[in-house]
Amino acid sequence: ELKAILEARLCPAALASDIPSLLLAFWLRFSGQSQKHLISSSNSSSSSNSSNSTSTSLSSSSTSKSNSSHSSQSPVSSASAALLSVRDLLTWVSFINTATPVLGPRLAYVHGAYLTLLDGVGLGGSLTPAAVMTLKTDMHGFLKSQLPREMERQVELAAGKVDIIPEMQEEGLLPSQSPDGHWGIPPFFVLKRDSGKAGARGVKSGGLADEKGVEAVEEKGVEVVEKSVEVVEKGVEAVEGDFGPNVNSSPNANPNPNNPNNPNPQPSDPFALGAPTTARNAFRILRAMQLRKAVLLEGSPGVGKTSLIAALARHCGVELVRINLSEQTDMMDLLGADLPTPGGAPGQFSWSNGPLLSALLSGHWVLLDELNLASQSVLEGLNALLDHRAEVFIPELGRSFKTAPGFRLFAAQNPIMEGGGRKGLPKSFLNRFSRVAVELLADQDIKFIARTLYPQVEERLLDRMVATLEALHQAANVERVLGLAGGPWEFN
Repeated sequence: ELKAILEARLCPAALASDIPSLLLAFWLRFSGQSQKHLISSSNSSSSSNSSNSTSTSLSSSSTSKSNSSHSSQSPVSSASAALLSVRDLLTWVSFINTATPVLGPRLAYVHGAYLTLLDGVGLGGSLTPAAVMTLKTDMHGFLKSQLPREMERQVELAAGKVDIIPEMQEEGLLPSQSPDGHWGIPPFFVLKRDSGKAGARGVKSGGLADEKGVEAVEEKGVEVVEKSVEVVEKGVEAVEGDFGPNVNSSPNANPNPNNPNNPNPQPSDPFALGAPTTARNAFRILRAMQLRKAVLLEGSPGVGKTSLIAALARHCGVELVRINLSEQTDMMDLLGADLPTPGGAPGQFSWSNGPLLSALLSGHWVLLDELNLASQSVLEGLNALLDHRAEVFIPELGRSFKTAPGFRLFAAQNPIMEGGGRKGLPKSFLNRFSRVAVELLADQDIKFIARTLYPQVEERLLDRMVATLEALHQAANVERVLGLAGGPWEFN
């Protein structure tokens, strides 16, 4: 059945190569390995919960029973969260078809494997961090074994080793400059909008999968009135740096102050975008943006999920609307409602667009923050916007509204265990996103960011500050010798 799907959906160039056989072999290997690690993670979780239950005092026995009941269900939910679906396969096929004209079928296959499966491994808490690392390492080695030896560096780049980009550019394996009017990290670029028209309707964005030359439909009879939910941010602060070397859209651009190779970084930017982990995370997001699907980012607080999207929006000249979700948010907050008419007669009401509807009609980018805090009604209300329909229906108006060209939806969330009130999202809902697990910042990233933003701080003092931060993290979250009440704690 999977082979029949591939033969019916893959482009002729991919079918003419060995892509179907490579993809099926990878698919079966990933399925078997992920199930093995799921069982291991479930057993480890059960053992840990049992140990914690034994050490719990009698006064909290009711809480222990509740936790025990919850843990008994976690293997089932974890298993269901890791099952591969046909929608995953279709996403992979769609990426191969989209990227093959630019990358060739084999490179499109490799990057599609990371985009569809490996970039989002562990998202939702279904696997332990150790299991995620082991699974990624195993599948990375399997990918390398499937391809000729001369493609090894391309596989390393697909895994996020962006520091080899300059070397590959010198050898002609990657473009040395961004295409005209584009910005990105080779080989993935997105179209930039005219900075003077960043807020205009109908300006396109995209990259490999961009829609061309379509004017936004001006919706008649709907008064556009901005209304915030909790936090709605229009635009972002100016960002002049780049994600590492040689990713400028202009060949004559000034040296990048955020480049790790620049000996004199300048604190002119609100984001230190050249940090190694930040560059890898940005690379994965740009790869996900080659499809028109929404992009979901999951990572611990402080890793830069919101900042990354804000920086991307700035570089592309796009207006970004950020909306914080919570259990109290409903679809009326997002789409709008009948409100008293400003300056109108007593009792006079008129429709007022919510921030999501306004951005949808204007072709802006939207970031839905704290997605796994949203209520079930909000998740269901977003379904039509996330699938092939790309629209929202408003019962009060009796109308459906299509997304304007250039509209993009991003979502961000913290892991389930970090912060209260979070819930695991259904697999059927997660499949509507391209999923990216955002890496934690390492010591070298924190030092680089601090040096860039605060160059006046002495190197010795900076090293001691970062070492203290790491010691607190180890003691509170790894060794658990302090701060047990109220944890887990984030030191970022």
